[in-house]
Amino acid sequence: MVVAFTGRRSPALGDESVVRERLHAYLTRSGPTAVVGAAACGADLLVLEEALRLEIDPEVVLPTPLARFRAESVEPDWRDRFDAVIATTGHTEAAPVAAGEDPFTAGNDAILRAALAADEDVVALILAAPGESEYTEDFARTAGALGIPVTRLD
Repeated sequence: MVVAFTGRRSPALGDESVVRERLHAYLTRSGPTAVVGAAACGADLLVLEEALRLEIDPEVVLPTPLARFRAESVEPDWRDRFDAVIATTGHTEAAPVAAGEDPFTAGNDAILRAALAADEDVVALILAAPGESEYTEDFARTAGALGIPVTRLD
């Protein structure tokens, strides 16, 4: 099974240790072979760091080129952690979007499709409460349209 993931950015994350404990419990209980997602500060990086600790194969799919993603989606306090994860995992970038198209919604689709390409058994993990973010809600809708069940840790 592969876990495709998204979640809160660092300002809305809450107590990092609580989130990390819940992630650890979820990942050890569900036993995925891989996790697939972006690497924004907050929940994304926590999932990737925990996957690395548990020796679960991580795949990073960025919605924009690396430098732009790092500047726009990773707060300065998280950049060393981001750099360490990327140095360990590498990354791919979603296909460029047409003018006027949102790269982050296209990135959600790219993450979910990368997970499906890795294994037909995929779960979408969202680390955010319903309605907390338009992008996490888009991730849930896209997962549903692709027939991927959604699990939330909020």
